Amino acid sequence: MPELPEVETIRRDLDREFAGKKVKAVHITGARSVRRGTHDDLTSRLVGRTFKTVKRRGKYLVVVLDSGEWLVFHLRMSGQLLKATPKAPKPKHTHVVMEFTQGTQLRFVDPRTFGETFVVDPARLHHRHPVSAYAGRTLRGVVRRTWLAGRPVDLDGEPRGRLLSRGEA
Repeated sequence: MPELPEVETIRRDLDREFAGKKVKAVHITGARSVRRGTHDDLTSRLVGRTFKTVKRRGKYLVVVLDSGEWLVFHLRMSGQLLKATPKAPKPKHTHVVMEFTQGTQLRFVDPRTFGETFVVDPARLHHRHPVSAYAGRTLRGVVRRTWLAGRPVDLDGEPRGRLLSRGEA
C-alpha cells in the first residue's frame, strides 16, 4: 500500500500533468473499481468536466472538478494511476481509462482490484467519525481528566516508557 509520502508524490504529479485538462471519454472495464454508484453515473459525471486541481485527504486522492464535485481515488494495495498516450499498450489490469481532449489518458491500473474511484458532491459528505462534537465552539475551563481509548490517562503520576530523541533507535 502506498504510504503518505508516495500518495503526496502522486498527487503532485497528477496536479502538474492533468490540472486544466478536460475529460473527453471514460472507459470502465473493472467491475470492482467503481463500487459507489454505477459505471454510467461515473461516466456521465466526468465527461465534459475539467480537472481543476488535485488534493489529498489522507490516502485518498481528490480531483476537484469544474462542476464542484470531487473525483476520488484510493489506490489501496496495488493501484496505480498512469499517464499514457492512446496508442500506448494498456497494462493487463487497466480498469478505468479517462481520455482527455488534449490527447492524453489517465489509466487506473489495479491488479488486486482493492482500489476504487468515485465521484462525490463534497457538500453531501457525512463524516462517519466527526473530529469532535465541539467543533467550532470556544471551550472554557480547566482540563481535569484526560481519556485515551476509553481509559483515563494518569498525567499526575510518574511517566512510563521512554521517549526517543531524534536519531535514536
